[in-house]
Amino acid sequence: MLKRSLRWTLALPQASPRWPATKSPTRPRAFTSRYPLLLVTRNASPRPRLPFLPQASPHSKQLLLQRQVARVLSTENKQYVKQQTWFGVKLCIGAFVVFNLVGFGLMSFHDEMVEKEKPSPPEWTYLTRTAWRAALDEADTNNKRLRPVDPAKVANFYLACLRRLEDSASDGKELGKLAVPEEEAYEIVRDVAPIALDASRKSNEWKAGYVEVILGLGKAAEHSQHLVYDNSRAQFFPETSVVGPSNPRPRKLPSDVTPPKEEDCVRGIPDPEVIYNRVVYGAGFTPKQRIDVHHALANWLHFTKNEAAADQQYSQALEIAKAAYGNQVDASTLSPNLLAAYKQQATHLARTDRISSAVPIFLSCLQSVRTASSTSSALPTPAPTSAPAPPSSNPLANLSKRLFREDVYPLPTTTGNEPLTTLPRPALSCHEAELLLYIGEILFSSSRHADGLAWTREATELAAADAKEVARASGLQKEDEERCKGCVGAGAGNWEAMVGQMVKQLEGQKNGWWGGSKRKEELERTREAGAVLDGVKARLLGDGVVDPGVFLPRGT
Repeated sequence: MLKRSLRWTLALPQASPRWPATKSPTRPRAFTSRYPLLLVTRNASPRPRLPFLPQASPHSKQLLLQRQVARVLSTENKQYVKQQTWFGVKLCIGAFVVFNLVGFGLMSFHDEMVEKEKPSPPEWTYLTRTAWRAALDEADTNNKRLRPVDPAKVANFYLACLRRLEDSASDGKELGKLAVPEEEAYEIVRDVAPIALDASRKSNEWKAGYVEVILGLGKAAEHSQHLVYDNSRAQFFPETSVVGPSNPRPRKLPSDVTPPKEEDCVRGIPDPEVIYNRVVYGAGFTPKQRIDVHHALANWLHFTKNEAAADQQYSQALEIAKAAYGNQVDASTLSPNLLAAYKQQATHLARTDRISSAVPIFLSCLQSVRTASSTSSALPTPAPTSAPAPPSSNPLANLSKRLFREDVYPLPTTTGNEPLTTLPRPALSCHEAELLLYIGEILFSSSRHADGLAWTREATELAAADAKEVARASGLQKEDEERCKGCVGAGAGNWEAMVGQMVKQLEGQKNGWWGGSKRKEELERTREAGAVLDGVKARLLGDGVVDPGVFLPRGT
């Protein structure tokens, strides 16, 4: 019976034990016993806080990170990283070298193209040529864009070129130095001393380029005498804006420009006389080069109201031109140098109100030029230079022609001492137009308005006809081309100004019983002359003979 009840009891389903109701724990307990050394950390880390284990801290985290990185950078990985790093360094160095070589090649190619367009003397070094071209580009770019040229910037480039040309360690080897009269009257400005040069041992190309630098620097210096150079900022400022004891009331500059201090400033550009005296009292230069520099110096002296010194310079230039012929100077032996010297002297006499002395010189020169022109007509006219061949359709062929063309600095083909009969007829016509223009100005200023307008009109039409021949490559030199275009612009400007003044004067006269019809006829003829001028301008511009800037008023 007991066995049966026990078997029945075991067969019944066993009920799970029922524990007393308690709150479920909020966090797992690592140990059932709350021993002080077995407390769970507060940062929910499963790691217990034991005395023999390191405690969590920023320093320990950094060590842990370093150990993890050390585990990643195994021996094989370290070698791979070193290889890739070295490869990256070599790649950067190679790219840097290639980039600089390409830039240097492009710069060299550009300089070579510029050298083809504007050849420089072969003896000049690279930095000298760069400064010289920078001065030319600054002036040419602004002239083409009809913008005013910054004379200080141009003078600074020319000054850098001049210093290198006179440096015995650079381009001034075998260059002698001579003393100039009254040397103590001038000061040394930016390493430019008042000296003269002996260029007898230099080549013709070097001397021609040097004289070009002297004339360019002198012209820029004439317009920069009011400027000072701030050494601290390498900039030019008007001397009236310098702050210092010598200028208690400086002129105000724009708000974003800090005025210069007197202790930081020096004179910006040397005196033009210091520049021109290098050739005036120098040796080894051709007569034409010396005459050109004498005329430039005389023009500056006239501007400074030193008429006596200007007369002396014009006389010295005339003596240099006569020296090639001795005392046998007449109309048949008149040379381009003599013609230039006489014209400049007569122009100076006219500007100083000595009209009675200037007009005979102009008329004598005009007669000599016309005589030479009629004589040269029987002589064989020099063959005009052939027109340049049209560019090929192949760009590589055009590039090769430009690259492999020999660079030759253009020297004058004549010395200036040859008779006028040896000049091409277009060159003689340019001289004739220039003389007619001078005479027309003098006649108009002496109240002979009709005669002055007639001479000016003839000069302009003759210069316009010569300009067309120049455009067709008639063999003229660059100086003659510039003279011809200058005559066109000056003649057109004078013609227009004369017509405007005469029309205004005739319209302002009151009508009367006598002479009314004559005044109307004269007014009509004057207006017709203005219409003819407009036609001449349109024809020259339409044919592309001259640029529009030629007809701008002088001084703009």
